[in-house]
Amino acid sequence: MREIRLNIVRNEDLSYSVFICSSEWGSVLNKVVSSIKPTSVAIVTDTVVSKLHLRSIVSYLPEGINYVTVEIPAGEKYKTRKMKEYIEDKMLEFGVDRKGLVIAFGGGVVGDIGGFVAATYMRGIPFIQVPTTLLSMIDSSIGGKVAVDTPYGKNMIGSFYQPKAVVINVDFLKTLPSEQIKNGLAEVIKHAIIADKNFFDFLLENRNDILELVNDKLEELIEVGCSIKKRVVESDEKESGLRKILNFGHTVGHAIESVSNYRILHGFAVSVGMVIEAQVSNKIGILPKEDLEKIKEILSLYGLPTSLRELKLKPRIISDMVRFMRSDKKSISGEIHMSLPKRIGEMIDSFSLPVEESLILSVFRDQFN
Repeated sequence: MREIRLNIVRNEDLSYSVFICSSEWGSVLNKVVSSIKPTSVAIVTDTVVSKLHLRSIVSYLPEGINYVTVEIPAGEKYKTRKMKEYIEDKMLEFGVDRKGLVIAFGGGVVGDIGGFVAATYMRGIPFIQVPTTLLSMIDSSIGGKVAVDTPYGKNMIGSFYQPKAVVINVDFLKTLPSEQIKNGLAEVIKHAIIADKNFFDFLLENRNDILELVNDKLEELIEVGCSIKKRVVESDEKESGLRKILNFGHTVGHAIESVSNYRILHGFAVSVGMVIEAQVSNKIGILPKEDLEKIKEILSLYGLPTSLRELKLKPRIISDMVRFMRSDKKSISGEIHMSLPKRIGEMIDSFSLPVEESLILSVFRDQFN
């Protein structure tokens, strides 16, 4: 046997800034794009955001830059390999080259698929996240997870690929329906449960101002939430340890989304997922009953569901949910793993652990009693 070894050691700085803005967001975006000096720009967006905000973002691009807008239908069910191919073909047709730039302008679906396009287009070109929903501002735009869904589960095909910047305009939230605000608040509450008891208390104390979209409370909420995710991602970019805590509620939540064919919003699925996973934690003697009740309470206060029954799911879907959980990318050799809370503001020391299917089935059944 003959062996040739290539010693390639990567040591690159992938740091970037998250800008939390309101009226000044356009000038910030212009400076960020100008600093990258792209030959052209592909604005990936969806049909809803395009109608509301496309003219605005185009007006803030550097003068004279060539750009193409690629619109996809709105909704999780369009975060597919086929839609990724559609975006790539539009960019190739326009002539976006290796010095081009992708701007992912929309919610979590656009951010995930736009980022994944950037990660693979001509072996990787830069991209910027411009999130327009609370869910994407607080969570999916930060950390570099980009992916598409498959019939076998959510985010099964993807990569870790960091943006060059995240530009958040808080005023975009004023154009969202209340359901979408609640959708994002589930991830906000998750951040508090996994890492910051004081933030949990802030959310309880400022519920009315937050739901009424008072700007200074929103900016504080987004800053704290983003800072929590920043600390986790900086410590563990590719989810080998600490980053697993961000999956709290998602093992069950992704299964709920899958069995509903993405009819149920991500945040609503994760809300119920957090309750179920907290119940699992309580049943195996980790999470105190008092903290489990507080988790249910805060989710209910923000108008989020806490049971499978509230999502109008039927008991017959239990076996399908377990099947999706077995094939989830967080599972190991078909063994279901969960990231479980120890108390509000703190997760288990091992970050995740295997959970027996019999216990999961028991908790699922309790949801319908």
